[in-house]
Amino acid sequence: MRTDRPTVLPRMSARALLRESQKYHFRSSWRVEGQVEELASLLLDVSSLPSWWSTAFFKAHIVDPGDECSVGRSFDLVTRGWLPYRLRFQMRVKHIDFPRKFVLVAKGDFVGRAVGKLHQDGQHACITFDWRVSARKPLLQVLSPMLRPILMSNHYWVMGRGQQSVRTEIARRRLDSEHTTVDPLSQRLISFLGFRALWPRMSVLAARSYLRRISDMWLSS
Repeated sequence: MRTDRPTVLPRMSARALLRESQKYHFRSSWRVEGQVEELASLLLDVSSLPSWWSTAFFKAHIVDPGDECSVGRSFDLVTRGWLPYRLRFQMRVKHIDFPRKFVLVAKGDFVGRAVGKLHQDGQHACITFDWRVSARKPLLQVLSPMLRPILMSNHYWVMGRGQQSVRTEIARRRLDSEHTTVDPLSQRLISFLGFRALWPRMSVLAARSYLRRISDMWLSS
């Protein structure tokens, strides 16, 4: 009578197990109101990340501008999350199919690549990030076997803050764009009345109150 022997998996050395623990695969999705062109342009303008995604990006400096399509463009980056350490690495644009897909490769405190795939869903722009990286920062290499879930939660915390920040930034840029189209006569009137700095945040009631005070001062003079 034939009996099948159980499959014996090859043993992995302690060093091989350590290397495996340092590999990470992250997958995140964003859905924001706007167009894919807006979202892709914002994310590929890496040097602007510290200005609107400051919870994660401490520094972003262009090292190589790349070609006319931005392929080959590279940046020195310093990032952080809620854990008390920073990551320093260089990111290079390997491939762009604007605005549908981009591929980035990283080296430094971690090595690997990130793929972003975008699509339009009605009034919303959607993107899926796929990160496959290995830790090279000595601290992370030591902590990965013991604190892997916590280290992964740090990444997802950063990405969650990123989605909130990109929504705010797209809305802000749209608002700025709308107010630059105010006709010249209205701009001169706003400037004359002295509340250009408050436009467009001043409410109608506040504007009426302001004009009423001017009228009272004029009549009393």
